[in-house]
Amino acid sequence: MWIFIRNIPTATTKRELYRFVNEGLRPRWMPFPLSSKKRIRHCEVICITDGEYRSVEHHGLVQLDSAVTGQKAIKKLCGNKLHGRPVAVRRYFYRADQRDKRQRQHNILSERRMTDRRRQNLHVGRIENLKTEAVDGFNRIHD
Repeated sequence: MWIFIRNIPTATTKRELYRFVNEGLRPRWMPFPLSSKKRIRHCEVICITDGEYRSVEHHGLVQLDSAVTGQKAIKKLCGNKLHGRPVAVRRYFYRADQRDKRQRQHNILSERRMTDRRRQNLHVGRIENLKTEAVDGFNRIHD
């Protein structure tokens, strides 16, 4: 199951996001995890830049080993603070453009809403383990 962690702080790395989710899954009374079972399969930080409004958002995507673990993570992590900012956690749904029923139906039978409700002009990128502040000022001149 994939979970979506909304509006994480800008300076958050993949390692910090992984640690945040992993600590949220651990029972509070247990100082260390008992099982060596890996619950987190994949973790990444994504940056969404809106070309129209010039805004930047950072979100986390985490793949967990089961739906039960995903529901537990959503319940425990929603509202918790990551770097002092409360985050919202929900289930992630992949929505492909090709699966839009309105594009396959005849105009008479189609839904009233003729356009997509998604925001236009978005650029989605992945953030690697480097913090963005350290990379911004780095320029190399080749002669």
